[in-house]
Amino acid sequence: MIKNNVLSLVYQILLSLLFFLLIWFTKDDKTLLRFLFGTFAGKALIGLLVLALYQVFGRLLSTRGIWDLFTSSLALILLGGLCLVLAYSGLDQQIFTMEPAQSLRNLPYTLITMPYITILKMCHVPLDLATAILGVFFGPILFSISQGLYLIRRKKRRENQPGLGKI
Repeated sequence: MIKNNVLSLVYQILLSLLFFLLIWFTKDDKTLLRFLFGTFAGKALIGLLVLALYQVFGRLLSTRGIWDLFTSSLALILLGGLCLVLAYSGLDQQIFTMEPAQSLRNLPYTLITMPYITILKMCHVPLDLATAILGVFFGPILFSISQGLYLIRRKKRRENQPGLGKI
C-alpha cells in the first residue's frame, strides 16, 4: 500500500509535468494551440492521451486484490485535498473563481491536478468549488479504473490457462 501510494504520487507528478510542458510549449504556436484546444479532434486527442497515460501508469502499480484499488491513491487524495484547502483559504470569502496559477496559493492545486484542469479548460467548464473538489478525485479514480481493468484481465488469463490458477 505504501509503495502504491508513493508510486501514484510520482506518476501524478509526472502526468502533471507532461501536461504543463504541453501547454508551455504550445502556447506560442497559434495553429497547434487552436488544433489541440479548439477543435473536436484536438480535444479528443488530449482526452485519449489523458486516459492512455493513466492506463499505462495505473498498470505499473502493484495490484493483488480489490483492496489495492481503493488504497493505492490515498496519499494522492490527501495531497490534493491539502492543496485545495490551501487554495481555498487564500480567497478571503470571495466568490470561488480559482483560475489556474492565479496566485501562489492556487499553484500547488493547479500543478497536482494539471490534466484535470486542462480538460476543464478545453471544455470551457468553470472551476468552481464542486469541480475543484472533483479534481482531487480525478487522478485516483482513473488509477483505480486502470488497476481494476488490469486485475480483471489477469483473472481471466488465469482462468483460461489451466494449471496456473489451481495450485
